[in-house]
Amino acid sequence: ETMLKETFLHKMKGRIIDIGDYTLYSNPCRIVNIDTGDTVKFKNMEDAYEHGMVGNMSLKEFVEKADNSIFIATNDDWGIRFENMH
Repeated sequence: ETMLKETFLHKMKGRIIDIGDYTLYSNPCRIVNIDTGDTVKFKNMEDAYEHGMVGNMSLKEFVEKADNSIFIATNDDWGIRFENMH
């Protein structure tokens, strides 16, 4: 079962998730390359959904292929992080 845009936008409120080598922050909304620190800022999560890129894939494409498992929290030494899909 794939994730709908509305579900993603709702679940991302106040959240941070890792997607491969990138981290998506909800507030302020931005995508950060973990390796380089390069940051792309967006007006809001819908803007990021429509225009954001994670590597060679658009965020929209990633979400459309993803399921709710991208929001499963795991605890590690850095506090709660979100598992990403590989």
